[in-house]
Amino acid sequence: MISTTKCPQCDSQLQSDAPGGLCPACLMNVAISGHGSNQETIPVPGIFNAPAPEELSKIIGTLEVQELLGHGGMGAVYRARQINLDRPVALKILAPRLSSDPSFAERFAREARTLARLNHPNIVTVYDFGQAGDYYYLIMELIDGVNLRDAIVSGGISPDQALAIVPKICEALQYAHEEGVVHRDIKPENILVGNRDQIKIADFGLAKMLGTRQSSFTLTGTQQVLGTRNYMAPEQIEKPSTVDHRADIYSLGVVFYELLTGELPLGRFSLPSEKAHVTGQMDDVIMRTLEKEPDRRYQQASEVKTAVEEIDMSVESPLEPVNGIESRSRSSLQEKPPVQLEAAATAAAAAAPLPSPASPHRRLSLPFHNDQVHAGLSQLHGIAHLTEKSLEIEFRTHNLGVAKSAKRTVQIPYSDIVSSLLTKGMFSHTLEIQAASLEIFDEIPGSVQGRLQMVLDKKHDQLAEDFHLRLDSLITLTSPKAREQQGAINASSLAHVPFLIDNVHAGFSEASGIARITDEHMVIEYQIKDALGVVKSAPRAAVIPMGDLVSLTYKEGWLHDKIDVQTSSLDSVANIPVSEHGRFRIRTKKADRHLAKNWARQALRLAGMPIAGNLVESKPHSDEQRTKNLKRRLLIPRILLLLVALINVCCLGMAAWVYLFAATFDAGFDQASDLIQVVRGIALIDTVFMVVVSIVLFLWLGQLRNFPLVMAGLVLMMLPVHPGIVVALPVAIWLMSILWQPENRALFDR
Repeated sequence: MISTTKCPQCDSQLQSDAPGGLCPACLMNVAISGHGSNQETIPVPGIFNAPAPEELSKIIGTLEVQELLGHGGMGAVYRARQINLDRPVALKILAPRLSSDPSFAERFAREARTLARLNHPNIVTVYDFGQAGDYYYLIMELIDGVNLRDAIVSGGISPDQALAIVPKICEALQYAHEEGVVHRDIKPENILVGNRDQIKIADFGLAKMLGTRQSSFTLTGTQQVLGTRNYMAPEQIEKPSTVDHRADIYSLGVVFYELLTGELPLGRFSLPSEKAHVTGQMDDVIMRTLEKEPDRRYQQASEVKTAVEEIDMSVESPLEPVNGIESRSRSSLQEKPPVQLEAAATAAAAAAPLPSPASPHRRLSLPFHNDQVHAGLSQLHGIAHLTEKSLEIEFRTHNLGVAKSAKRTVQIPYSDIVSSLLTKGMFSHTLEIQAASLEIFDEIPGSVQGRLQMVLDKKHDQLAEDFHLRLDSLITLTSPKAREQQGAINASSLAHVPFLIDNVHAGFSEASGIARITDEHMVIEYQIKDALGVVKSAPRAAVIPMGDLVSLTYKEGWLHDKIDVQTSSLDSVANIPVSEHGRFRIRTKKADRHLAKNWARQALRLAGMPIAGNLVESKPHSDEQRTKNLKRRLLIPRILLLLVALINVCCLGMAAWVYLFAATFDAGFDQASDLIQVVRGIALIDTVFMVVVSIVLFLWLGQLRNFPLVMAGLVLMMLPVHPGIVVALPVAIWLMSILWQPENRALFDR
């Protein structure tokens, strides 16, 4: 018999095995906002702190503000009741600091009137707007349900559900575009799914209303960029002044792709049919919405709706090629179970165990080693296991290759892991796993800056890829909202970067650690170690409120990059080594440049500061652009290959001249003459062969053809059997270092 208890938030009766220990209504509130209704906000100078519902009820007399649903850096959303009409509404207030902008009041009134005129069943209705005290506010329709982001995280969207959702979004966009309103920020968070499967688009025009004050905006030169970068059309980044309604169509394509695959179309992304059980028709529709040039996309949202409704999901089988492309993983992937969009089903999905991309009954294991332990005096050998809830590291250390330690096992929850990176080398592979805190890998010898380095044998090539893919999926499926509620120091970072601080203790020590950005703080977590890296202090942490941030500069270097942070308080940085006048500097490795730039961008956005030009994210290059860039890098070494051929030809000419006069000199030395003739003949043949190889390599590299033969030719060029070896050796090494990179190998024979 199942006993009953009371919900800790609303005191309603519920069964003891209720998911999350909450009733369905309270669990739904948590899923919607990512915060509990009783969440306390931390007052931080310069950062927007959501006021209490009772305070807003006094300021806005027409509303009874009931609870906080969620808040961010620029505003907050509350559940409220409109007293005179006795109806539930959603109240969105904007940060008080916006009122300091003299042009904001006029812009707010103009855009709010435009939004209030939008009346469509798939658009959240704006009932009223105004200003009360320091707050500008919007009174909107209250939607009980979840947004598409929560639906994706809880279990995914089936292709049939995506085909039902996207046309409704198209209808709303077409109506708004005809009314002259462009959303500019279409993303899963702004698309709401009601308890009765209603589809509603929220925050129409909010990006334009907030202008340059919104923290998610960036600056490109003097132009204003509005939106969320991963969902923005190329013209929103490159030419923001030319943005029109077709930017929303591009963002819709990104959302459509994510609904089907669970991934964003970044870099060289796969077709949807290679990731999910969909037809080639779906590929055509999505790829057209994602065209870089606006003129090549669908010109109206209604055209997208028509194209989606004409898709026939029964055309192709999941085991048959799609568009003539054989999918390697199609037969092994199982179709994602459709997510139930009703409240109770979503709550149950949120409490369900994490799905695994492979068979849930198979524990994937990967052998690894690390030879650089205890300054190279020890080796670490172990096996990493992917279990249902955690990464399990089982290892032994071998001191001087002889004495073995006892077996030890460390379990790391996936919520404590930030990222993983698999790097393939010529002789071995390396898997680096970055944790959210220094202490997480502290028990494993050889871990540095919260990063575990695992060296893998080449024979485990496929196993390493499978392990990395599943680990990445398990990290992604772990909800970041649950981590962020643990507090500033223990929370999973929104952005992180490993760093070093030099010249500690007059140069006898250095500090290494992880710099993290949470919603409201900059966390600098570090350990101080001596010059040999053997003696380490206990982990320490400095928590700096984002409101104390005055400036942040990022400088790139040849060997490492530097980040200078200036704060308005001496106390907040007092325990950071080598800090003075409220300022400190950290050094990051060149290999971590993408992490460091992301960290710096996130800090500037949350502090409401403009982003410098060297930190603006560059859009991933197309295959054509990457091919041009590679050919440009290969131009000089290709010319040097012709120089090698020229040297060999000159040497051949000199050898021929010497050969003509050597016959007389060699007379009388019959036996020696025969040997000399043989050696000369071999040398001449080798030199002629190398001339041919140099010219063929020059041509193939210009056309990016025959990668295996090119690599074999470069190896031959390194053999000391021709006069041009002096130039050929460094040129061959240079070319091999360029061509061995996976992204460059993929451009051959396209």
